[in-house]
Amino acid sequence: MKINIRLAVVIAAAAALLVSGCSYDFDWSGLGDGFDDGPYPSPPPVSPGTLLISVDPGEREFDTVRCVVIQYMAGAIHNEIVSQDSGYYSVSYELEPGYYFVFAEGVQEDGRAFAGVEEVSVYGGDSVTIDIAISFNSYAVVGSLNSSVPAMDIALSGDDAYMRVTNSFNAYEIETSLYQISISDPSNPNVTGSLALPNVTGCFSLDFLGMTISGDHAYLTDPDLRIIDISNPVAPDEEGFLEGVEGFVAVDGDFAYVSKYVLGWPITRVYLKVIDVSTPSNPIQVGYYDTTGTVTAIAVSNHHVYLACGSYGLRILNVSDPANPHEVGRYVTYGMTQYQITVSGGILYIAKNGEALSILSLSNPASPVEIGHCDDIIGYARDIAVSGDYLYVISDFFLKEVLVSDPSNPVLTGLCLLPVYGGNTTSNARNIAVSNDYAYVVCGNDGLQVVHVGDR
Repeated sequence: MKINIRLAVVIAAAAALLVSGCSYDFDWSGLGDGFDDGPYPSPPPVSPGTLLISVDPGEREFDTVRCVVIQYMAGAIHNEIVSQDSGYYSVSYELEPGYYFVFAEGVQEDGRAFAGVEEVSVYGGDSVTIDIAISFNSYAVVGSLNSSVPAMDIALSGDDAYMRVTNSFNAYEIETSLYQISISDPSNPNVTGSLALPNVTGCFSLDFLGMTISGDHAYLTDPDLRIIDISNPVAPDEEGFLEGVEGFVAVDGDFAYVSKYVLGWPITRVYLKVIDVSTPSNPIQVGYYDTTGTVTAIAVSNHHVYLACGSYGLRILNVSDPANPHEVGRYVTYGMTQYQITVSGGILYIAKNGEALSILSLSNPASPVEIGHCDDIIGYARDIAVSGDYLYVISDFFLKEVLVSDPSNPVLTGLCLLPVYGGNTTSNARNIAVSNDYAYVVCGNDGLQVVHVGDR
């Protein structure tokens, strides 16, 4: 009880000094037993763990096999050619306790490459063995474009790509530019035009801003809604502006749909704003809806807006009357707080973080039904895109390709190990667009990376 009284006195005195604007260095050691400065014993050193990796080439023969060990939130720590023994390639490492991805790639004599990936937790003093089957197409980065400012979003229109770059000076000020990039030669993307937007001051997160293209206009939030005329391939120009419209954006016909969430207690709210953009120079908000959750993605199709609302599930809104958007259905996502969605051909795809890919039929848009499932989508899904019979997922350090020609039986078919920023930190892959067998991935400080995904 004596110690509690002393603590109360100290807290009261400190509070009084803070209120009065004064400061004082307390001599904590004079408070008696329980409050001295030590000495305290140092924590015992953490023993490394041993990771044994066995790579199965299957029926293929490879000239070389390499193994890349990537520590989550730390980057690639091993990248080397491994030796073959009795048909299998094997290697072992002593690693700090942590969570790791292990990527194995085999290259054949003709240059064709195949790969596999596994995830594993390593514990101090323990030995862990994993087997990796090299069974998927391994795709390579064939072109890139550096950026001095972090690349955040990418969208395509014909032979041009549009990349939003955004730099945060501090927690309250950002600068944004839109780069117009020629991709007529995917191996050599080059900037043909750019537009610097005014700096914006406010409290917002760069993770919850978006961009899309519809017709001759790009729509982006920074956090205000800006409508950019991209009809001139060398001189994009801002045509319209609407203040205070922050969040993820999707466009369908004459309307833009922008969604964000606002932290609150006890409930976090999700807002959807419906914007009439039939006159791009004069966008007007015509509808509004709010619900609960933490929105991480938005999609629109057939007069319905789909909001990925975290653990609150997928919310489905009917927007056939833009002035009166209203909820008509939900899909339970079983507690997942982060996931990405896209809609193509009456099918909705959900990439759940740390879990799987779910494929839903939208034959009844208000009541989607799961018709397919793929458990191979591991890690943090940052973005997804569909092109033809394939779906592409950015997941942690990887671009993953899934064959979805039969929606009831999606199959992982390809992998690409994306660049690791700085060689020792987590990948900054953020956004993806796909066209003509090329995937365009923006990777933060690693700029734009172009992956050839057509060599199957």
